Amino acid sequence: MSFKIIFFTIFFFILAIIQARFLTYFSIWGSNLNLVFISFFVYIFFNNKRSSVQYIVNQNIYFALLIGFLLDCFSALPFGVNVISYLIIGFFIKKMQYNLAEKSDNLPISYFVLLFIITFIFNELFLALSFYIFNDIYFVNLNWFLLISFLYNLIIACFIFYVFKKLQIKK
Repeated sequence: MSFKIIFFTIFFFILAIIQARFLTYFSIWGSNLNLVFISFFVYIFFNNKRSSVQYIVNQNIYFALLIGFLLDCFSALPFGVNVISYLIIGFFIKKMQYNLAEKSDNLPISYFVLLFIITFIFNELFLALSFYIFNDIYFVNLNWFLLISFLYNLIIACFIFYVFKKLQIKK
């Protein structure tokens, strides 16, 4: 196993603990920062394209399973709901990146924001639907909650995008 995989495994594990135990106290109108989702999204988005496609797919599956498992440990939903959500998101991001590939700028902010919007809303709606189906309780009012949560997470994700973009340029 490479150093990169070990590092990110520990990183995602620590982030899941921080998100579950610490970030719940820093909510904005009931919306929490989803650092695990943002980090997973950024990792998949910036995953090395120089590696073979099979290696990248295997890494995406590994991290989707790992992150889904960690989030399922802290979730009231049935075990596996987060795993399914993150597997779908990981495959969707890579598929869309291959479809939207541009020669001048491989990772423009417009692609990042577009894919983040789609995957974040999908994740929130998938979890809300799962919560409704499995717990037989109506989920919170999604209109304002989803909007505030989306904006909160998008601002942080764009900041992280620019940090990663700068780090890639320095390489």
